[in-house]
Amino acid sequence: MKIQDRKKHHDTPAVAAVKKRPLIVRLLPVWILGGSLVATVVMVSALKKPPESQPKPDTARLVETITVTPDSLHFDVETYGTVMPRTETNMVAEVSGQVVKVADAFAAGGFLQAGDLLMQIDPSDYETALLSAEANLASAKASLSQEQAQSEQARKDWERLNPNREPNALVLRLPQLDGAKAAVRSAEADVLKARRDLERTYIRMPYDGLVKARAVDLGQYVTPGASVGEVFAVAVAEIRLPLTNDDLAFVDLPSVNDNGNSKPAVTLSAQVGHDEVHWQGQIVRTEGVVDSNSRVIYAVAEVNDPYGLLGSERIEPLKVGTFVSASITGRLAQNVVTVP
Repeated sequence: MKIQDRKKHHDTPAVAAVKKRPLIVRLLPVWILGGSLVATVVMVSALKKPPESQPKPDTARLVETITVTPDSLHFDVETYGTVMPRTETNMVAEVSGQVVKVADAFAAGGFLQAGDLLMQIDPSDYETALLSAEANLASAKASLSQEQAQSEQARKDWERLNPNREPNALVLRLPQLDGAKAAVRSAEADVLKARRDLERTYIRMPYDGLVKARAVDLGQYVTPGASVGEVFAVAVAEIRLPLTNDDLAFVDLPSVNDNGNSKPAVTLSAQVGHDEVHWQGQIVRTEGVVDSNSRVIYAVAEVNDPYGLLGSERIEPLKVGTFVSASITGRLAQNVVTVP
């Protein structure tokens, strides 16, 4: 009895309190853990189900319809280029001398007609040379007349003294006569040269055109070959238009052997101020080679009287150097439908 009482005295108060709790209280942590596991399994099973699909309501859209009919139309090939004169000339002096006259219109932008005077070189030396050449020609002709008379007289004298014999060339003075004729021809050539040199002191406009630049002025001394200015014709302007290999499938370009029958129309446009201006032209040729760098071929378009100075009516002149967009009228397509 003493031993049992001693064991009872060894239990701590906390252990004694636990032993005194009911069983359901002691199993409560186990129940909580089990409940959590069951809730986790249920939630995982619920998340695996796919969401329910909602039926989409039928909605009608308002549309607009049009009636289309097959038609024929031309393809348009878009490209670009810079306006250049077809004819441009670097004017040079052909004789030397001092510039004694310059036309007022001989300035950048000035318009002159064919034959108008641009400038004049001092003609005094060339007038003197012409007078000298004409005097030499007159002297040579006089010598020729004298030789002809002497030759004719020699023939008459020979026939009177030797009626049955033919005279030789020396008797008839034919070598002297030929020399006199050669002297006349040489003198005539000198006159032509002197007259041509005198005419070259007047530098004139070769065609109807505009002055691009002037390189000399009044009182300046020029030598043969010296540039006096640049001019260009206003009758026709050209535009080189690059075309790719794909573009060639939609346009018929002029070829070497079609005799110019195929000349597609081209519409040029450029921004002038706040307005877009259009000009009409045509494709007249291709350059016939493919550019080795860009792999394009150049078609050349022409516009007649681009400045409107020769009678054409122009809202705005097509100035040289203008960068333009070009729309080339291409091949005709049959039975096609155009939609907005």
